[in-house]
Amino acid sequence: MDKRIFRLPDNWHAHLRMYKLFLAIYHHFNIYGRVLCIGNTSPLIETAYDAIHYKEDVLEQRVLFEPVMCIMLTQDTTPEMIYEAAKKGIKFVKFIPVGTSHGANKGLRLDDFMELYEIFPAIEGTGLHLLIHAEFMSGQDGKEIPLLDREEIAIASVSIYHNRFPGMQITVEHVSTARMIDFVKSRDSASIRATLTPHHAVLTYSDVFDHKDRMINPFNYCLPVLKRESDRQAVAQAMISGDERFFAGTDAAPHWIRHKKSNKPPPGISFGSSEYLRYLEVFEGEGAIDKFEDFTSRFGAEYYGYSLNKETITVVQEEWKSPLSENGIRYCLGGEMLRWKIIERNGDPIVMN
Repeated sequence: MDKRIFRLPDNWHAHLRMYKLFLAIYHHFNIYGRVLCIGNTSPLIETAYDAIHYKEDVLEQRVLFEPVMCIMLTQDTTPEMIYEAAKKGIKFVKFIPVGTSHGANKGLRLDDFMELYEIFPAIEGTGLHLLIHAEFMSGQDGKEIPLLDREEIAIASVSIYHNRFPGMQITVEHVSTARMIDFVKSRDSASIRATLTPHHAVLTYSDVFDHKDRMINPFNYCLPVLKRESDRQAVAQAMISGDERFFAGTDAAPHWIRHKKSNKPPPGISFGSSEYLRYLEVFEGEGAIDKFEDFTSRFGAEYYGYSLNKETITVVQEEWKSPLSENGIRYCLGGEMLRWKIIERNGDPIVMN
């Protein structure tokens, strides 16, 4: 039996939610050293005060991971709110453009330059990291942009941000297209990075929609939407490349089964406890396990200015059936057989069903 011990990973993009949904899923994140908790909750995390109290709520459950907080960039954000967040030790500002994902009703557009240019100098000056959901939902004419094209159209705006504020540290979140991968590489900049998810490396558009763009599997529905096979391959290759500009952010985004089965299912994918193993299977399949730890445990921490985790995670090569659902949440690819299993955190047994 093959047994591997890796440095404890971090998850640089996760939606822990609040209240009952948080209580149903938080234990899955105990395999991480740090989890960056995205604040598109209800209510939104918009201020340092909100973030501090959200962190307190997470810590009340005696989680094994360090919750890392961010504030949301919304129509109400001011430079003073950025300065206060930095003063309180918050290092991240999350920008979800209006309408592009769950909980983004108060967001700005990527091309609302007048409003953004009042905020970006504060982000650049304080050294906070801007985390961008890089998509346009519609054009200036109000016409909706097809799901498959939204990320590629956003590249121009991200490029403008970087040119105008070269010292602002930008992370393009959950990159899903070959063109965005190429853009991040082309900048060759210390100020641009990208997180990659397991689902964009293993699934495609046809796993969610049929040939007439009708949704056939809401449990695989996320935003940015799963893309073409060529895009999936590009994400997987960037993931296993050993390029420090790409690191792990799972975009874990659970919803109740009843909501995902509704007429308008919300976007968001959750693998439960298997998301780390989905990454591992991508690296194993490409013969790149030697680069796995850098992607999950080093590149993100180093870029964001954190020390590397000293604890470990132990996995064994043992087939097991991942759960289909748990606590009212249905998992993406739930019920499939996996080749690896997590058995220990820092040498102590850990059960991750």
